[in-house]
Amino acid sequence: MNTRKIWDNFVKNAKKVGDKTWGFSKIAGTRAVEFEKMSPLLAKKFNINRNMHKHYEQLGQMTYEVSKLREGTQVPQNPEVKELLHELSALENELEGIENQIDKLKMQYDKKVIDLKSDQNNKKYFG
Repeated sequence: MNTRKIWDNFVKNAKKVGDKTWGFSKIAGTRAVEFEKMSPLLAKKFNINRNMHKHYEQLGQMTYEVSKLREGTQVPQNPEVKELLHELSALENELEGIENQIDKLKMQYDKKVIDLKSDQNNKKYFG
């Protein structure tokens, strides 16, 4: 093989590798943007779960104290228990909304990655 053919082969292979690397970097960039948008939602989700567990703990303690006094029939009438139940319900609704947002983001970015991979597969650079 002469030097010209070796060089042409090298350039051709370098372009293929560069194109493949470029495709992977686009996917990595897409995932980075997804993570950037999802991070605040995941932090909110964590905080809501933590607050819910605090309320569950308080509710459990109050329910236990009431049941110790054998006043179990008055649990729903206790204003403190009612307030905790109301707060828990609000937190559960907020948590459900955030989980829906996370699912939407995941689907959106999964579709982008699939489209990017599909574009690259059509060029025969992936897999």
